[in-house]
Amino acid sequence: MNRFTIDADFLSYAGLEDNMDLFLDVLMIFTQDNEFRICLDSSDIAFKRYIDISMNSESIRFWFRCLFENKQNRKYIDYITIRSQNYLNEKQVYIEICNRSCSIREKNNC
Repeated sequence: MNRFTIDADFLSYAGLEDNMDLFLDVLMIFTQDNEFRICLDSSDIAFKRYIDISMNSESIRFWFRCLFENKQNRKYIDYITIRSQNYLNEKQVYIEICNRSCSIREKNNC
């Protein structure tokens, strides 16, 4: 299984009207029945940032609904446990998610 973390900067950038290729080729891959999974933190830090971004982008709202609207679609998401804490930099959240998801893969010999 291929697991990825999408940081808020990329999400914002892919949600711009001029970047439909990134939106379709990268983000929409996670809404299809395949081996690609998006990793989010179980404390919803990244999720809340995604919500903020979706308020300003129709395409990101659409992507968001595709992933979260019903329980069946949530199979495309892996929730990684990280401690809810104050990070000095927002990017640290995504680095932590990525680090934890990599550690889980190694433990499971994926």
